[in-house]
Amino acid sequence: MTATAAVRKAHEGLIARTSGAGRAPPRVSFEFFPPKTEEMEDNLWAAVARLAPLAPSFVSVTYGAGGSTRERTHRTVRRMLVASAGDSATPACAPTAAGLPTLGLPS
Repeated sequence: MTATAAVRKAHEGLIARTSGAGRAPPRVSFEFFPPKTEEMEDNLWAAVARLAPLAPSFVSVTYGAGGSTRERTHRTVRRMLVASAGDSATPACAPTAAGLPTLGLPS
């Protein structure tokens, strides 16, 4: 079984267990790590396309501790936002945000 098929089967099982009379189906979201290489970028967009049928409520791209992936995060989020607007060949994404870390912030 492929990873996509396993995720889809798990999602269908979750919907079957939690949906019912008057109950909304569960909501899912995904967080991605910004790709470091061209190959990883290709894999990211393939994963986005495979996960799209699960209709996530939103997706996020991790920012990395101390902003260590800031430029890659911005580039990835920007591409997802353009795709969501239908202005790109990139697979459309759910609402997208950068996952900002709170590590090291004052309480």
